[in-house]
Amino acid sequence: MSEKPNNERPADLAVQDSVGGMAKRLLNPAHLRDLAKRGAATLHEQGAEQLWRDVKFRVGLALHHDDWRHRADIPLKRELKAQRAANLQGPKISIIVPLYNTPAKFFDEMLRSVTRQTYQNWELVLVDASDPDKRLESRLPKAVPGTIVYEPVENGGIAANTTRGFEMAHGDYIALLDHDDVLYLNALFEVVQTIQNTGADFVYSDEIVLSADLKELGGYHFKPDFAPDYLRGVNFITHLAVFSRPLLDAAGAYESKEFDGAQDHDLILRLTEKAQRIEHIKKVLYIWRGHAGSTAAGMEAKPYAIAAGERAIDAAVTSPGSNAWMRCLPRFVPLSMAWRRVQANSMSAVSAEQPKEDTSSFPSVLSGLQI
Repeated sequence: MSEKPNNERPADLAVQDSVGGMAKRLLNPAHLRDLAKRGAATLHEQGAEQLWRDVKFRVGLALHHDDWRHRADIPLKRELKAQRAANLQGPKISIIVPLYNTPAKFFDEMLRSVTRQTYQNWELVLVDASDPDKRLESRLPKAVPGTIVYEPVENGGIAANTTRGFEMAHGDYIALLDHDDVLYLNALFEVVQTIQNTGADFVYSDEIVLSADLKELGGYHFKPDFAPDYLRGVNFITHLAVFSRPLLDAAGAYESKEFDGAQDHDLILRLTEKAQRIEHIKKVLYIWRGHAGSTAAGMEAKPYAIAAGERAIDAAVTSPGSNAWMRCLPRFVPLSMAWRRVQANSMSAVSAEQPKEDTSSFPSVLSGLQI
């Protein structure tokens, strides 16, 4: 006996379909009635835009095309309109962006993603360490809903430039944004709502990796809730991370040049060690752009980041009187890091992702394994 179609299957599960299978279901009157009922409910509750997204996704599956946008939490226009109309009042968010010879197109897209935020109490802090002929101050808009602070500086490296951004910031909370990346337009609204609802002093969201033209999916980063042992293996938090000014001051309002390439990992380790409440927003709010010079496209772009990450984690677990230390297991390839921590006579290993070569003796995540 054939299995009945599961009409309750969530629309975000990419089950392989076919044109013939879809046509056969549409000839079933009961299926048509159910489809019409669900379509009407979607139209009433979420509007025509969401209904079109659902139809496009289902037709795409029948044609063996899985549109990444369906899972990417892209906000509806009606949601953005409602957020703007709400005029949410809350803390000022300072967004720190170190610039260095940023391509004008990337800069403009990053800038628009900030100036069009549905939450308007923001401050964009641009620390421009670009070569003099590649500085982009002339591209800044004359009037914006928030505040833009721009300062050209001598290039001291990414950590020093970010530290200067901390010094320039006036906000109650701090966010980090790479110069070639993009925020979702609802990013700050979602962050401030979470802060107000929970009292969190550290908030992070999910993210996606897109191609340089922002059209092709490189990967989804749907993250777990805060997991300190996992964070000691890899910086799974990355973007978007937002934290309070008092928390930053308590953890040390700096990034260290010693960890250039993994400076954000070091900072996040210090921040989460001091945080009173950490909240994970289970939505994509950040687009990490993958291109030739970005680690989003592969660690090959910045191989020094692996050694810097090892030093950052070693600094986080090493304390006076402790025998703990960290090292990268040599059989694991970049972005598939495994770290070994030895304390007294025990060893624990953490692997961020399943490595590309056969390491069947290690599951994808090992935490607290006593050997």
